[in-house]
Amino acid sequence: SCLRSVYGPLMDFICGGQWQEFRASIRRFVNTFQQANCELAVFFAGGIEDDIRAEWARKKSQNRDTVYKVMQGLRQRGYAPDRKHFLPNETHPQVFRQVLLNCHVKVISTPFSTDKTMVEYAHKHSAYGILANDSDFIMMNAPRYLSLHHLRISGNTISTVIIDREKISDCLSLPLSLFPLLSCLLGNDVINYEMLEDFHKRL
Repeated sequence: SCLRSVYGPLMDFICGGQWQEFRASIRRFVNTFQQANCELAVFFAGGIEDDIRAEWARKKSQNRDTVYKVMQGLRQRGYAPDRKHFLPNETHPQVFRQVLLNCHVKVISTPFSTDKTMVEYAHKHSAYGILANDSDFIMMNAPRYLSLHHLRISGNTISTVIIDREKISDCLSLPLSLFPLLSCLLGNDVINYEMLEDFHKRL
């Protein structure tokens, strides 16, 4: 999920192939954390579990819609659309992984989804937190959930937002033990929103 943050804002994401620029951007990203004495561990997911395959397929379908909008914009206006339509090149994760290894960053691959492994790793190694863009970490017993969406890097300064599970629990007057149930009622990768549409309309 950090590909969007690492991929340079001035780099062309339509054609791809800016490998030297992409590598340089990754190195700058890593160096900023290393200079702040932050040790990174980056996780890469493997296959798709059966129980989330339907949601994975839905997201892939959304990606096709995004590609259509990008191509339509190029045909009609002759220039790249807004970066909100950014989709990583299929080879970017492999390049990302290799450059991270060259920068001596710990890279961990999992056979399926990374969420559970990341939380277990964070607790085992007393990690400061998990930098991600996935609200599932609010529902899980993660040490700290650091918002990748709010990540800002300026020179050697790093800033983001910590999503505090305890404060969310207090605001909702809902114990943390019921967060997994809340996740199911709101919809997630296993129980998708379409399945809950009638239920939500009755609330």
